[in-house]
Amino acid sequence: MHRNQHDFLNETILISQLKKGNEDAFKYLYKLYYSELCNYASNLCGNNELAKDIVQHIMIKIWKKGSSLNVNISLKSYLYKSVFNHFVDTQRRIVKETKKIDRLKQEALLEFSEMTSEEIENRYRFIDQEIEKLPKQCKEVFLLGKKDGLKYKEIADKLNISVKTVERHMSIALKKLRKKLNDSSNTLYLFLTT
Repeated sequence: MHRNQHDFLNETILISQLKKGNEDAFKYLYKLYYSELCNYASNLCGNNELAKDIVQHIMIKIWKKGSSLNVNISLKSYLYKSVFNHFVDTQRRIVKETKKIDRLKQEALLEFSEMTSEEIENRYRFIDQEIEKLPKQCKEVFLLGKKDGLKYKEIADKLNISVKTVERHMSIALKKLRKKLNDSSNTLYLFLTT
């Protein structure tokens, strides 16, 4: 049943229609709140792209919830709270990953400092040879990410492939290199970031 958009001015009807999976209700919600939520998220994180990702995530989550959507406060408050909570979760994850990377880097530096310059040179040469053996697109993705320092989204845009494909190629490359190096990921990490 198609409803008139004026029906959606009534929040109870809008929520009810969202629960039923009404696309018109979702489009109305999106149009009504998307820009406003992006501005809010951007103020929280200071990054327009991340802000858009956060809001997109929340919108998709609302659509997927369907009948299990449970709004106990005003819809606007629910959306703002959801954006805030997702931002906080994202920040926690970033802090956790940063701490892990710092720890790996410290461990790698310790291993690295115990190597002779000849061992270091040989290790670099061996890594370069193994990178050359990677499948063509896998190698291209890996070099753009690790040597040129591009982000996954930038690599995806440059190669006209999806971010998921970039992630898959990077994962394959790292797995192959770790296996060939038969070494801890700490040392590999250091060699790839210096």
